[in-house]
Amino acid sequence: MCERYREALMGLLDNEIPEAERRDVELHLHECPDCQAEYREFQRLASLTNSLKFPEPSAEVWDHYYDGVCRRMRRVGPWFMWGGISVALLLAAQVLFFLVPASPITIGTGVVALIVGALLLWTTFACNC
Repeated sequence: MCERYREALMGLLDNEIPEAERRDVELHLHECPDCQAEYREFQRLASLTNSLKFPEPSAEVWDHYYDGVCRRMRRVGPWFMWGGISVALLLAAQVLFFLVPASPITIGTGVVALIVGALLLWTTFACNC
């Protein structure tokens, strides 16, 4: 297996590489038996993983799921602590979006803070209704 092409083979399989690189990898595949064998193995593994079927959880599992989340949250701290953390995360997201110069890191961190803060706030509310 040619290490230079290992990642490119996976990119080719997932159709995630640019056209020029795709042509280069395909040309290499026609010439290299080791890479052909590796690519066939990647295809076999992709086929297997794509064919996996996961069972849907029963209604009973979902009935008890949020109860378990709420119990764990209550063990760690009171509802107002979780609410305060979620509000702090939401405020941090606003600061990152509106007061800090935009960069991929600040935008990504802001999005994560916004999502986690919103989910935590919703969970805190749901556990205390």
